[in-house]
Amino acid sequence: MLKNERDTLPLPAAAKALCVIGPLADASTEMKGPWWGAGEHEPAVSVLAGLRAALPQTDIRHAPGVAIESTDDSGIEAAIALCDGADLLIHDAQYSAAQYGSRVGWGHSATEHALRFADLAGARHLVAFHHDPAHNDDDVERMLATAVAALHPTFPVTAAAEGTTFEIGSGC
Repeated sequence: MLKNERDTLPLPAAAKALCVIGPLADASTEMKGPWWGAGEHEPAVSVLAGLRAALPQTDIRHAPGVAIESTDDSGIEAAIALCDGADLLIHDAQYSAAQYGSRVGWGHSATEHALRFADLAGARHLVAFHHDPAHNDDDVERMLATAVAALHPTFPVTAAAEGTTFEIGSGC
């Protein structure tokens, strides 16, 4: 389970606005995933609740985007509008496009999905995170390079790495 011990997450307390997209962002009961049986049974805090508690002065916006176990993508437009012109968009990019086909419904995105969403939202920088534990750094870089070569984004694309920090401007 993700814990922000010693304030290691790179989110400055002075951030003005932060957009959180995803159907599980406000789902505290799902935070332990399929490992709940092996873990401690302490109450879990959702990502959204944790961010709101840690950044009380920040305008934290949330949209589910898509459903986990459905083909309903009607929430994508609301998610795009919410993140319109974001200075920094942090987006799940766990799989390559080739891997994604056999993992639909697992709650993760392909790298190409992240780039397309960032483009639609007019993001100024995309940080791809939540890398598959089976991927090493070279795999992640190769996946990003393949997606960038195919989609030609007009913004920088960075692979998230532990300890990396980003300065956030006036957008979300």
